[in-house]
Amino acid sequence: MTTRGSNLEEEAEIAIDLHVAYPQKLRSVEDLGDSERARGCEISETPLRNSNRAGEHGSCLTALYCLEMVRNMIKKNFGIIVVLWAAFASMASAQDLPELAAARAQAVASAVYNVVPRPESEKVQRRQFAEDLAKAFLTGEGNYVDRLLEPYSMEPRARVSRELLLGVCHLASGDQQRGAAALEKASVLTPDYPEVFIELGRLAFRENRFADALAHFEKAERLCDDGGWSSNLQDHFEARTLDGYANVALAQGRNKEALDYLRDLDRRLPDDPSVLKRLGETAFQLKDYDSASKYLEDCSELVPELAPAEVQMASMAIRAKQYKQARGFLDQATARYRDDPRALAGMTQLFLEMDDPDRALKIIAEAERSETPNATMVLLEGQARFMTGEIEAAQRLFESLTRLAPNNLGYSNLYALALAADTDLQSRSLARRLALKNLRISPNQLNVLSVAGWLEYSQGSKLNGKKLMSRLEQQAEASGVSIDRDTAFFLAYFQSDQGRMNEAIKLLEDAIAAPGVFMHKRRAEELLQRLQALPANSGPLR
Repeated sequence: MTTRGSNLEEEAEIAIDLHVAYPQKLRSVEDLGDSERARGCEISETPLRNSNRAGEHGSCLTALYCLEMVRNMIKKNFGIIVVLWAAFASMASAQDLPELAAARAQAVASAVYNVVPRPESEKVQRRQFAEDLAKAFLTGEGNYVDRLLEPYSMEPRARVSRELLLGVCHLASGDQQRGAAALEKASVLTPDYPEVFIELGRLAFRENRFADALAHFEKAERLCDDGGWSSNLQDHFEARTLDGYANVALAQGRNKEALDYLRDLDRRLPDDPSVLKRLGETAFQLKDYDSASKYLEDCSELVPELAPAEVQMASMAIRAKQYKQARGFLDQATARYRDDPRALAGMTQLFLEMDDPDRALKIIAEAERSETPNATMVLLEGQARFMTGEIEAAQRLFESLTRLAPNNLGYSNLYALALAADTDLQSRSLARRLALKNLRISPNQLNVLSVAGWLEYSQGSKLNGKKLMSRLEQQAEASGVSIDRDTAFFLAYFQSDQGRMNEAIKLLEDAIAAPGVFMHKRRAEELLQRLQALPANSGPLR
């Protein structure tokens, strides 16, 4: 089990699609509403007074609005569109929360749009088909694919089969088992259609089966070369395959190879923000800062709401714990864009990552004098107040975010943690109830499970807490997802209390060394010192 800092790009490792979000529609990263991104403090500039939709996935409450969002993205030719985080896929059914239905609608429509090749004639037909299929799929209308395929005019050889579309829809809505089964069936019925194997490769990639993913992409490439496809279909298949190769190369640390794939993809999809952002990030990893800055600048020009290139590069440096370099980039950003709230947020996060909440609070005070506080700055201030022991102040800040976004589990989780740190029994009782409510809404989301398990084990029903912490441990191991630093602390406490000292020590050491804001860092260091001082073969820590 590994730990990591909570940040956007690392969390993208568990996303359904690894592409840039478009804040002009999402308003801010908090709008996506999952706990890991809320902890991640991605830099945003959305004022609180304009954040009445914060926590609503895609800034909307209805599936139709999400589909309209997809429509607007498609009209702007954004190429490969961000869809849905894997955390959403494991949540309760769409009927439980309207924003989950909206998120699923966006996911399905985006996924279908990406899979279906562009018709030679009218683009709107492709868009409309994706929207209609998403709505029919989510409402459970019978024979929806068959009915929609019939009037949809595609090139004769574009065999977008019922099984392929079923697989894509199921995967986008979170049903991995049905999605995989449908794709396997499609590979038998249309064994010479490249898109089937591209989707199988993407599925293998999401499951960290990189060898299988490459095998599928290679097969898709061979079928593409041998199929005699139209130029339109050829371009479609080649771009999708290059995207797959780039993802695998990046995941395996083959950054130079990934850069070549992405450059080729950029030539085929010019001015695609998602490609430019990934090019910038990859160039940064290769220490080609001039190229990274150019790619990210180009991306920001296409999507002005994105943070300036210097701020994005500072964020990457922070994740690599290159704090001096990050400070340099942020100084450049503040000099170039005076009082830019995103640069100020970046500087705040830098000091929090350096475990210097006092300096972070000074930056927050400066930001409040120059700009209307935004949701990100309120989030950062809440974390800083918690780290300095100002628990009541942290409670007020996190509570204000939950009032703005009552369905945002990230904010709710943080509010629960702040309440639990209070000596007041009523506050601690409320913390447990809040955490368990979040768990009922999203029983498989790791951060939600970790907070509920931690509070139950440390302050509530120890038996129930043990079950939840054991489940958390099992799910983290099974998923292969790196857990955030605070979750690592909760698990280490549990392991030490169960007499598993060596495991707890290793987890704490990894958490302390990892990047990311660590609200419980001081408690983690104290626990590590206690464990390291124990004699060999000590019993459970009490």
